[in-house]
Amino acid sequence: MKQSNTPSSLDAALKSILTEYLSEYRARINQHYDKSHDLFLSQFMPIWNTILRAHEEVEKHYYGSVGNRAVFNASEMITNMTSMLVPVSMRPQRFLNELPQEAQDQIARQFAYCNLSTLTGIPLPLLLPVDFDEEGDVSEIFDLIVEGPSGKPLLTQWASPIMMSLQDEGIELPEELEQLIRLPNSFA
Repeated sequence: MKQSNTPSSLDAALKSILTEYLSEYRARINQHYDKSHDLFLSQFMPIWNTILRAHEEVEKHYYGSVGNRAVFNASEMITNMTSMLVPVSMRPQRFLNELPQEAQDQIARQFAYCNLSTLTGIPLPLLLPVDFDEEGDVSEIFDLIVEGPSGKPLLTQWASPIMMSLQDEGIELPEELEQLIRLPNSFA
């Protein structure tokens, strides 16, 4: 079947279905949103503070060493990687410069939203590309379907997991969305 809908109309349709689904969980999201973030921070921040403190000591004592700097290099690598788990609002500026803007809170968000998924029963793929307001309502959804080469719809990393999770939850998708994730006959 040939796709006749525009990518923007397909994106809007999928966002509408996702928003409607999540609206049923508004009270649970509102109840558990802050708790899910606090839980992540309570689990992670003691580890981060120890890593950062150790790295500062390594930096102070081993930075200028000549020759093999294995202690410093290993500490620098682990500290940079671990900093991606720290929410942007709490991350030291020097670590913010290491990542592109759109990726800066993604890892911390994944862990907090994993907690939110556990606390609310909402599948994680339905939460990750969504921002919520203080009431638990959807305030923004990342792009799910964009225009690809020659104007055809192209699924972003978020779209397929959302559509499959909605189907797993018993939500029937319109044909024009379903055909985007259906295997071509040549693969089936």
